Amino acid sequence: FLYFFHKVPNPGKSEVKSRLNKKLVKDLILSLSPFILILVLGLGVSLYFPLALLAGILYSVILGNPGEEAKTSIKERTKMVWPGINWHMALAIVGIMVFKDFIHASGALDELSLVLLNLGIPLLVLAVFFPLLTGLMTGNQTAALGMSIPLFLPLVPAGPMGSAYLAIMYISSLAGYLSSPFHLCLVLTAEHFKASLPRVILKVGIVSSFLIALALIQLIFI
Repeated sequence: FLYFFHKVPNPGKSEVKSRLNKKLVKDLILSLSPFILILVLGLGVSLYFPLALLAGILYSVILGNPGEEAKTSIKERTKMVWPGINWHMALAIVGIMVFKDFIHASGALDELSLVLLNLGIPLLVLAVFFPLLTGLMTGNQTAALGMSIPLFLPLVPAGPMGSAYLAIMYISSLAGYLSSPFHLCLVLTAEHFKASLPRVILKVGIVSSFLIALALIQLIFI
């Protein structure tokens, strides 16, 4: 919090604090109901997630907002959908997903791992940089771990030292995933707030490097 928001001005104590009442609770539930519907359909009923998301969007168009905008008609709210689509963001998502699939289908990361192993690079260096690299290139921590752990697991020592190596691989893949330019959450957040993606990646990368440093300290103590 101090790292990311230390320059944000403090609003002070002059703001009026709202008291919790039944109307506010009702409006909150109505506002969250599209998200609740998506989670129930996507996680509870295991509906194909894009369909669950579509159901939430249609529900939002039909319901409207619990405030003044609820007075608008369904036709008016439907007309708002098309101009509200950010095509630049949509194309970015499609490009990222295509790139991820291309990386997986090409097998380039598997070839790279074999080259690194044949070069005789120390296991500790590989345990840090390979998951980090795969996380950066795929923007997917699950994929990074799925490629890294099976490859290096036979080389990891048994006992607490092995657990420390696995922890480093997990943290490194997480750091790469969080700092990846293909991380959809990062791209969408930067796009929404009109922020510079390279600057955001730099700030997140600095925090991620501290995570890796702490994992290495853990290994030293073990």
